[in-house]
Amino acid sequence: MKRMKLLATSLFALSLGPVGVVLATHPDALEVQTQNGIDYVAGGIGKEQAEAMKVAAHDYDLMLTFATDAGKYLADIDLQIDDMNGNTLLNTVSEGPLFLAKLPVGRYKITASAQGTGPARVVDIGGERPMKVVFQWSGYAMN
Repeated sequence: MKRMKLLATSLFALSLGPVGVVLATHPDALEVQTQNGIDYVAGGIGKEQAEAMKVAAHDYDLMLTFATDAGKYLADIDLQIDDMNGNTLLNTVSEGPLFLAKLPVGRYKITASAQGTGPARVVDIGGERPMKVVFQWSGYAMN
């Protein structure tokens, strides 16, 4: 079983309020990756990177957050995004508690797994940008 990193950042640090500080890490400095024509960014470790991702979120269609039910952020989340025909568009590991993706308008199944377990959600992309989804794990075992 993959050992998960627990991020001791409070939920407040990643609140979706306005950014009122000058960032050392700007959104254009985030590492954008591409898989099957889908651009995405995984990260949010540390307050500066989390703030940069929140600023960049308006350029993405999907924003995922990974946390425990106790409010601790999680990293190293196995993530898969499939279209409704069962085609896998993204299969990656989110190295941080935030994940942004640019997806075409449509319906998607998102599966997030921490320590081998996790929920799946169906989301519709095409309305409010970004679509914000929080994946939360109850009774998460701290290693």
